[in-house]
Formats: sequence, C-alpha cells, structure tokens
Amino acid sequence: MEWDRRIRDARGFTLIEMIMAIVLAGILGGFSIQYVQEIASMNQTVAGQKDLVDDGKLALELLLREARTAQSVTITATSITFNKVTAYPQDTNITGITYSFNAGNNTLERISGSTQVVASNVTSFSVTEPGMNFYLVSLQMNGPQGESFQIKTAVKPRGDITFS
Repeated sequence: MEWDRRIRDARGFTLIEMIMAIVLAGILGGFSIQYVQEIASMNQTVAGQKDLVDDGKLALELLLREARTAQSVTITATSITFNKVTAYPQDTNITGITYSFNAGNNTLERISGSTQVVASNVTSFSVTEPGMNFYLVSLQMNGPQGESFQIKTAVKPRGDITFS
C-alpha cells in the first residue's frame, strides 16, 4: 500500500518530457549561436571600416595642413608637389614635398628627403584644380574585407604669406 501511494504522489518528469526539453534547448541554442556569430561578424566589419576611414582622414589631414602653407603647387594625375612657406620642427624641409600614390604598394606616400607611407589600402588618389588656386583631393580606399570608401576634401593654399 505504501508503495502504491509513493508512486501516485511522485512528482517528476517523464523521459519524453526530458527529451523534448533537451531538443528545444538545442534549437534555441543553435539560433542563439548563429545570432551571436552574425553580430561578431558585423562588429569586425565595422571595426575594419572605421580603421580604414581613420587612416584616410589622418593622411588627408596631414596633406591639407601642409598644402595650406604652400607657395607653389604642381599637380599630376596621382600626386601633388609643393614648397612650403614655413617648416615644421619635425621636418625642416620646405621644398619639393610630394604626396604621391604608389599603385604597386597601394599606398599614399609623403616624400620629403625620405619616403613615408601615410595611408595603406589606397586604390586611387587624385588632385585636381578647378580654378582660383583651389585644389580638390580625392582618396579611394578598399579594406581587406571588401569595404570601400572614397574621401574627398578641398584645400586653398594661403599663397604669399607675410609674417609681422
């Protein structure tokens, strides 16, 4: 009698209920892992894009700062060369400063006595003069995961600056 009462009062899960719970947990886990992997992939892509844009913006900012103090400017399809009015403490050279696209290495290089790479993953670089001593600069960059950005800016050299 006591044995029958224990069986009737026993509370627990049947084997079928346990298997169903495991199957449902597995399905939910599979979807969760796929979702987390997708988020991680998007995060990696965005980080790559941000690094690419930051490199391009930094390179163009360096070029623009120097070009603003240019006295004479010579441009070609893929380079800009100028003489500056004043030197920087880090680089006392004020003549023949060139920013040039190196298609073999996919880099934008600054040449002033020595060559320095100022941006990598560059696919094109151009400088045009639409008139009035005003220069449009365009930099196209492609990242390792297929991201692509074009950064455009403009600069007007100050020209004949006189200091008092």
